[in-house]
Amino acid sequence: MSSISGARAPAQVVPIAITVNVGSRAAAIDKILERLHAGLGFRFYTLNLDHLSRLSENAEFRAAYRAAELVSADGWPIVWLMRRQGASVARTTGADLIEPICAAAARNGFGIYFVGPGEASQAGAIANLRAGSPGLKVVGAECPSLSEQLDEASLTQLASRIERSGAALCFLALGSPKQELAAHRLRVLCPKVGFIGIGAGMDFLSGFAIRAPLRMQRWRLEWLWRLVTQPKRLAPRYWRCGSFFAALILRGAIDRNELAVVRGADARLRHALDPR
Repeated sequence: MSSISGARAPAQVVPIAITVNVGSRAAAIDKILERLHAGLGFRFYTLNLDHLSRLSENAEFRAAYRAAELVSADGWPIVWLMRRQGASVARTTGADLIEPICAAAARNGFGIYFVGPGEASQAGAIANLRAGSPGLKVVGAECPSLSEQLDEASLTQLASRIERSGAALCFLALGSPKQELAAHRLRVLCPKVGFIGIGAGMDFLSGFAIRAPLRMQRWRLEWLWRLVTQPKRLAPRYWRCGSFFAALILRGAIDRNELAVVRGADARLRHALDPR
């Protein structure tokens, strides 16, 4: 288990201190199932460069991440950063977890609730998941219109529907930072439910978006595939993320351990590492 501290580049240092405690997809599945069997709710986030740059700017987003029970390294810049500083991690995305978790949930009888992204994509993805995991227990599925501010009334009503469904697990396909902020607050309202942010995972499963071929993923070029296929949406984000990371490198933030990995750190030490 490891802990990353980040900085806002180039002028002001803003400590982040996010604990990354899931080192691989296999570990993610094991930890999720362990909590589901124990009836323990959780928030599972996948830290990528876009999230890291947002964490340097958004205090509410930092609070949501700091409270998460499970965090994996998503995106090659995060994996590279952690390996460079001595941590042993493998890239683990939300999209990679949907099918194996649904298969495990079907075997164990756990109910799953789906939120987002859109009705057609959601329906197609659920149909494919049911075909791949006979017996999958879908206890609820909806595409609520949640404002960017995530008003309390809408979240409370959503939480009530999730609770009444008997779901053990809820996949949130709302995009970042909305899905992490929603999970942060829903976790309090639904203490026995696990919430996993999956981004574009349902779109990949339904065919509404085409994921990069495995070869491009292995060559660490999935970002390029997505940029070419969705230039208007992703070009501004990738420019912001690339500029953020380049500035950190140029100012020596990584070598000075402003983005430090604390190996062997436990979630219980989070406040000792960053008591604010």
